Amino acid sequence: MWKEETPNTERVSWKRIEQTSQSSATVLTTACPFCLTMLSDAAQSQSDSLKVMDVVEWVMTAADR
Repeated sequence: MWKEETPNTERVSWKRIEQTSQSSATVLTTACPFCLTMLSDAAQSQSDSLKVMDVVEWVMTAADR
């Protein structure tokens, strides 16, 4: 679950945001509270248009439509 960053390597969260930004996705969902925080921080620093949500938030948003 916890992995120390390796010097001189790209952060996993930054890589995931980069990969998601290359797709047409506007929302990235996760069911992990730690990943939600990690990916939200990376998205704020790398992407203006990508929204990171907990999977429950996303399902509730879809149910409201």
